[in-house]
Formats: sequence, structure tokens, C-alpha cells
Amino acid sequence: TAYFGRFRLPQSPKPEPRPAQMAPTAFKDIGKLCSDLLTKDYKTGTNTVEVKSKVPNGVTFTPKADKTGEKFSGSLAAKAPVPGGAEVEVTLKTSGVVAAQVEAANIFTKGLTLTLDCETPAPGKAGLLSSGKGTIDYKIDALTCKASYDYYKGEAHAAASSMIKAFTFGASADYSVAKSALSKYAAACQYVSPEFIVATNLSEAIGKPDGMVYTGSYYHKVTPKMQVRGHGLGAAQLDETPPPVGAARTAPRITPTALVGSTCSGLAPCTRDAAAPCRTPRGRAQTTAGAAPAYDTPRAFPCRGV
Repeated sequence: TAYFGRFRLPQSPKPEPRPAQMAPTAFKDIGKLCSDLLTKDYKTGTNTVEVKSKVPNGVTFTPKADKTGEKFSGSLAAKAPVPGGAEVEVTLKTSGVVAAQVEAANIFTKGLTLTLDCETPAPGKAGLLSSGKGTIDYKIDALTCKASYDYYKGEAHAAASSMIKAFTFGASADYSVAKSALSKYAAACQYVSPEFIVATNLSEAIGKPDGMVYTGSYYHKVTPKMQVRGHGLGAAQLDETPPPVGAARTAPRITPTALVGSTCSGLAPCTRDAAAPCRTPRGRAQTTAGAAPAYDTPRAFPCRGV
């Protein structure tokens, strides 16, 4: 405060600090909130047991077991920090495969994450490794990008997303080094508001019979304890049979699929594919139990392509 004699001179208020802008949603997570409403924590057909424990020296052990019908699989993962700021995770699976991952975040520059993944081949197969992949993930205020390359499979992937106010848009592409050609591409966008989210996606696996796949989803937050989600999918399949001489080629055949669901506190989604209410009671803070019966309605009411 400045004074002139006995009088205090007015001063202009200091500008408030501008809040830091969050990085755009990663491309793979565009529309994820809509899909999680019907899939996350409400799995059917698979029984899973997972326990996490952290010892005083910072190592986290995660044993996991899955049972689907008569098939059983399990794994034991150990994750620990290493000097320099990186983290190492090693996973041993019941199939005899050992997977390892090294992740270094914000070591070279802020927002940059480097990841190395490798995996041994299944017992009986030759070779030291069956997979070796390097991934670069970089996030700044206006852009999120990711690139990866698997040396053994010869596959490269790149994706990027950006944000303008409430709109997020992005694209991705997969490249096969062995074929020297593009194998898959996709584009997606979403609009986010406090009450609802609208997302759409277009993807195509080149050389596959499904052709272009269009996906649209809608998420609406009715109350803090109830959310509603709708999902639609269509595949444009081209007829590869050449038309007769003088005849026009037929238009692509669209195969639509619709899925609508909702969830509220203590109740799992009720959807067209799993049309049965489920409950997920919570006991102690460390324990969650759930039950999710499923009913396959498409077999009772099959859909036909249009």
C-alpha cells in the first residue's frame, strides 16, 4: 500500500492468476465415459479376483485370477520405482509368459512419458522375445499425441488429439512395416458439457470385410446418482463381387446395432445385450462384491442388415 502524506493512494488490483489448462483427452479415451457406463465394473461371464498390496519398500504386488467357463488364467505383477524417477513392472502369467514394462514420466521434459514393453514367447516357441514395443506419449495444453512401434511385429501406431473449448477431436493410424501399407485408420470427436457428452467415431481396418464402422454415443447425467447412455453402431460393407456388364454397383450395406442403458447408485446397467439388473454392494472400503447376470436378447430377436 502506498501513502502520500496522511492519504492512501488507490492502487489497481493485482490480476488473478490464470488457471492452468488441462491437456486434451487422449484419442483412445474419446467417448470412453459413455462406454464405461455399460462395461466397467459390470463384467459378465468372467469371475475375477484381484488383490493389491504394497510393502514398506515401495514394491506393489498384484496377484490376479480369471475364470471363464472351464478356462482359468492368472498372473502375478510386481511394480517398483527405480532410481532416476522411472518405474519397472514385471508380470508372470500362468501360461509361462513373462512381461516387463519400464516407464519414465517427466524425466526429460514435462509432459513426456517414455515406455518400453517386452514379452517372452509362449513355452515351446523359439526366440528370446515375442514382443518389444517402445511408446512415446507427449501432452501439452493444446495437444496430446502418442506414437509406438513394435519391433517384432513390425507395426507402428500414431495418434493425436486436440481441443477447442468444449470440442475434442483426434485421429489415429496404424502402419504395417512388413506390408509397407496403412492397415487401419480412425477419427473421432466429442462435445463435453456439465450435463451430457456426445461422441462419434469412424474407423476402418483396411482389407477387412466389415468396411467402415461408424459409432455414436450419448451420455447424460440426470442426477449425481443416475446416468443414462445410448450407443449406436453401423458397419458399411461393400459388395466385392463385380457387377454385371452395364449394371450399376450396389450401394454399401449398413448393418446397424443399437444399445441403450442406464445406471444408478447400487444398480448396474440394464442394456439390450445384458438385460438384467445387477447390484454391487460395498462393504468395507477395501472390499467390493458384485453380481451381474446376462441375457442374450439378440439371439431371441435377431437383427437384420438394412
